[in-house]
Amino acid sequence: ILFLLPIFSHAIEIIGDESQITEDTTWILTDSPYYISEDIIISDRSTLTIEPGVTIYFKGNYSIYVQGRIDAKGSEESPIIFNLLDSSNSTSWGSIEITGSMISIMEWCEISNAFTGLNIKTQKKHIFRNVSIFNCIEDGVILDFGNAIFVNCNISNNGREGLHMKSFAAGTSVTYSTISNNGRDGAWIIYYGKDIEFIYCSINNNKRNGIWVNSQYESNPIVN
Repeated sequence: ILFLLPIFSHAIEIIGDESQITEDTTWILTDSPYYISEDIIISDRSTLTIEPGVTIYFKGNYSIYVQGRIDAKGSEESPIIFNLLDSSNSTSWGSIEITGSMISIMEWCEISNAFTGLNIKTQKKHIFRNVSIFNCIEDGVILDFGNAIFVNCNISNNGREGLHMKSFAAGTSVTYSTISNNGRDGAWIIYYGKDIEFIYCSINNNKRNGIWVNSQYESNPIVN
């Protein structure tokens, strides 16, 4: 006798009180996908942990605001996906904006179809390994009074800059990464971009420049 058991698909919609993360919280694979119906705020001293293989769908122009910490560590076999649910209802979702005083870590993540992929506004050297950021409406990454470490990342096919280093991005390190096919510059360094490193990177086929530097404001990137 063969018994056929029903297969249940789990999904979680994040709305109301659940969008305010005020204590350490984990989004688990068995509840994936997660549907974001309003802005997510990770409060100060709180950590959102995301398990490998989780998919996060944004149902509109909503963002994740990281005032605490995000710990999203996927794997090559099971990346963590951040994507827009339905392009017919919205042209993009918002961004992952990091302002927290704790170091956030993202590994093996795919961030696509956002307005801006990452918006980093704190100088804590947040860590991004094997993260792909693509098809964003404007910039792949903004560093505004923020810095970070990028290793083996792919920042490609975004509407404007791949890396938009607005101000005080000093100390940012980009290694073994690809920055290509962006609508303006691969990297745009404006104010006080001292000691920004691009080591063993492939920066190619960006519409304007590979790396554009405003030399009036103590910007001297190291490129090897």
